[in-house]
Amino acid sequence: MSIINQYLSQAESLFKSKNYSSARIYARKVVKRDDRHVGALALLGHIHLQQQQYAQAESYFVSAVSIEPHTVSVLTGLLAIAEVKQDFFSAKGYLEQLINLQPQVGQYRYKLGLVATKVADMALAEHSFEWCVEHDFSEPAVQLNLGHIYKAKGDTERAANFYQQYIQLSPKQVGVGYWSLADLKQYRFSANDLALLQHFASDASLSKQNQALVYFALCKAYEQHQQIDKACESMLLANQIMAVYRPFKQPLFAKIVLSLLGHTPSPHIDSLPTTGQTPIFIVGMPRSGTTLVEQILACHSEVGATDELPFMERFALQMDMSGGYQSQLSQLSANEIMQFRQRYLTEVDHYFTEAPTYVIDKNPNNFLHIGLIKSLFPPSKNH
Repeated sequence: MSIINQYLSQAESLFKSKNYSSARIYARKVVKRDDRHVGALALLGHIHLQQQQYAQAESYFVSAVSIEPHTVSVLTGLLAIAEVKQDFFSAKGYLEQLINLQPQVGQYRYKLGLVATKVADMALAEHSFEWCVEHDFSEPAVQLNLGHIYKAKGDTERAANFYQQYIQLSPKQVGVGYWSLADLKQYRFSANDLALLQHFASDASLSKQNQALVYFALCKAYEQHQQIDKACESMLLANQIMAVYRPFKQPLFAKIVLSLLGHTPSPHIDSLPTTGQTPIFIVGMPRSGTTLVEQILACHSEVGATDELPFMERFALQMDMSGGYQSQLSQLSANEIMQFRQRYLTEVDHYFTEAPTYVIDKNPNNFLHIGLIKSLFPPSKNH
């Protein structure tokens, strides 16, 4: 065995035993002798990945893929980086390459289905999850996601069937399954459903979060069976649990809102050139008709729909971590505005083969970021 192979073997053994510092030393010895050794570069990337040193990991993976673009360990590393960055379009590309190399690996198909839902490619998501079902991929969330897909397509019967399968396959997550059934506008809980929900409501083995969802579903079931007092009681019990485990942090939220109300717009906003695309932001409270507004607007030939995009929230978080959202928003330079604007439009363009004149961003929570939206896109429409 050559000295390079000895070093690499030692590095891989140390990596498997989670001795990352020593593994890195031996992998670097390989790279010192051969800076184009894809195996060692990939291993160094995975070592940094395990230590959550994402920038260093990505650097090694990028170097490795430029030498050999079809190596599984390199592609899985790049996929992991894309997942951390929530770069769903890049993740989709890496998963498609991995599936070409290893078509029978169910985990890749499952992840592709999840990523496809994030980029609004519901046909690909459906195909990927159906493949998982046909090949007995043992992950109950496959059935849950297929239920969500058929719900979106308006096929209540098939959606309910997959939700019921999920309940059978994932007994500790019955609350998720039953709440998904309750969220189907045309589904009616049977007397048997009602009895099962009553049983699960007193099941001490369920997590509190699942118990709360059972109570929410039970509220819907009681309402459908005209037992209004019991429906109200179930809703109160559900909210009591959620108030403990998912409390609304009112003082913190109020502080953010009040600080944003007092911000001074950047003086550079009106001096910058306009963009070729105009975003339309649909904001407000969830379940308030935002989807209907989106569907009406998207009927126009010059308007393209995307999804509930997270980009404004990410920009706000980046600014908050750089010295405070409100103060950074007031001090945006012309260059910063242009950079944020270009990043946003680049991400949006992934959704289209031909960029439309107007693009819809239907994230209701963007109501908090109207000041940022108007700083980046003064002509944007907000509904």
